[in-house]
Amino acid sequence: MSDHDISNIHTISNHLKDEGYAIVRNVLTSEKVRFYLTEVTRIYIEEKEAAEKGLRQNDADYQMYHKYGDQIFNLVRKSRVFDELYENSVVMAVLKETMKNKFILTQTEIRRPKINEKVGSANLFHRDGRIVVDADLWISAFWVLEDVTETNGPTTIIPRSHKQPLDPKENSDKAINLLANAGDLIFINANTLHMANKPLDNASRWILIFTYNQWYLKPTVDHTQLFSRSQVEAMTPVLRELFGYTSIPPSDERKRMYTCRPWNEVSDEFVFGA
Repeated sequence: MSDHDISNIHTISNHLKDEGYAIVRNVLTSEKVRFYLTEVTRIYIEEKEAAEKGLRQNDADYQMYHKYGDQIFNLVRKSRVFDELYENSVVMAVLKETMKNKFILTQTEIRRPKINEKVGSANLFHRDGRIVVDADLWISAFWVLEDVTETNGPTTIIPRSHKQPLDPKENSDKAINLLANAGDLIFINANTLHMANKPLDNASRWILIFTYNQWYLKPTVDHTQLFSRSQVEAMTPVLRELFGYTSIPPSDERKRMYTCRPWNEVSDEFVFGA
């Protein structure tokens, strides 16, 4: 579990539960940071070139976010390089300790704010969760690939705002900026009030954002539609669970009555595309 023993995991989880966020320092080596940053750059260049050729004009994700900085969704469909991060041992340990239940990967993205871009909804205090409740239903893991400073668009949060519907205007004095170095890992409860700051300089600030939710909640992306049977069979058991293959509802009550079942019990039910 890297350098983070079980006592550290308890501390991280407790802070996440109480404060709505937690920062784990130096989870990735500098070599790993460069490795993932290279893949992020490749994906960004590929998407940028497609946009410049007019090939993304009708894409829903591009139309929604391209004016507000660099933001690319659904990395699972674009690369398999990040698989090992989805099931990273520190992430899995913290989520198991915090969520106390099975969970799945709901959304993946890369994000980098840019100076002089338009102000969007992300630049106002908001929650990514759907309901405010004293429960850990959605948790995001931010993998920091470039240093986050006071001037290159840090995320601002209001600690302890994830369990009750606080008014951000009345609690703005409690807000803090989440500053981090490349290689750090930040956990945020999706209901914690947060916003992205506009950068004051041109320093690049790429972050990978992976969001997980309790298995019984509908994910943002249906990852079970992205792979062939051979690809699924080659996955680790943890990845199959994270991608939702072991929490598919039954369609025939004569064969199965329960949703969460091991892949070897439900694999014959699943119909893969061509």
